[in-house]
Amino acid sequence: MSLARGALFSLNRSMLTLSQKAKLAYYLLTAIKSLHDRGVAHCDIKLENILLYKKFEDLSLTDFGAAIKKEDADTGMSQQMSIFCMDPECLEKTDSTFEDLQALDIWQAALIISEVFGPHPLYGLFPAQTSELTMDQLREVFPTVEEGWYSQKYKDALSEQYSETPAIIDPLVALLNQMLHPKRSERPGIDECIARIADLIPKRLDAES
Repeated sequence: MSLARGALFSLNRSMLTLSQKAKLAYYLLTAIKSLHDRGVAHCDIKLENILLYKKFEDLSLTDFGAAIKKEDADTGMSQQMSIFCMDPECLEKTDSTFEDLQALDIWQAALIISEVFGPHPLYGLFPAQTSELTMDQLREVFPTVEEGWYSQKYKDALSEQYSETPAIIDPLVALLNQMLHPKRSERPGIDECIARIADLIPKRLDAES
């Protein structure tokens, strides 16, 4: 594997091709699957914790300070998890199963994939500086979303951005809305997410660097 070129946080994602964006989403999900298969949930997946490699042929997850092993899942969430990475059930549950933590990773992956493809709708609800986000603000925001995080205006924005490949919009939005379901038990598993993202990789753009 090549040396890392930097974190996804510092990358100008608007310069990526559609194929590169889809592949980054695919690599992220396969990295999460690798962890889950080893009995580990990351629990703090964010832009700063994703390292990219030359030509975007792969990526790595870093910072396992909030990670939890399967055998320790019933001890509850790590206090080191970023507030912005929390899902609605983080505000309700004090205990957890490993399946809960896997579903939390799915939620966090959806936030990342949303940022890779375009502006995320949560940003219109949260403070400009996410470091200022509080638990009380999360409690106010989460109940306001009843029909999926992506309203029609976000679908319209994505449709304009990807006007040359409109066929990806509906399946992408459908997948993200399911990955961001308020109930962990209703989110798709990692294998389903990988398969559906793989279907979005434009075959005619596959050769792009």
